[in-house]
Amino acid sequence: SNGDEIISIAGVRVVNGRVLTGETFDKLVNPNRKIPGRSTAIHGITDEMVKHAPPISVMLRRFHEFVGPSVLVAHNAAFALKFLELKKTNSAIVHDHTDQHTLDAVCERFDVVIPPDKRHTALGDSLATAEVFARMLDLLEFNGIETLREAIDASNKLVQIRRQQAKY
Repeated sequence: SNGDEIISIAGVRVVNGRVLTGETFDKLVNPNRKIPGRSTAIHGITDEMVKHAPPISVMLRRFHEFVGPSVLVAHNAAFALKFLELKKTNSAIVHDHTDQHTLDAVCERFDVVIPPDKRHTALGDSLATAEVFARMLDLLEFNGIETLREAIDASNKLVQIRRQQAKY
């Protein structure tokens, strides 16, 4: 996107509402280009750190093997999926009373603490998202949402409602 490339990719397993911190995927990716200084200032990844890392074509295959048939949960999925060329999804089901859905805002609502040295890293943000998701499961169930299909339907319904409200 505008010359940007993936430089790290991470994931963590959540099973039965528990985050399995011992089952993670956390890899650097060689973008085959220089990393802008303004990007390094955010995530701390330098050209030197990625110069011997595999390219994204290799890392996506490895990530796919890690994920297997699992459902993916992501924060700011549109940004991440834009790079992965997957379909964009929308979500704000359990906190539709606010338009503050940054990872920091959502973590604050669910009392999830991201260590400052882990924020804006693929693994740190993945662990935080997994913790939020695990805590969100009870709220989804309280709202009668127990399956992935029900979550997708509820999300799509909320998006339609917001679009209608924006017209007035």
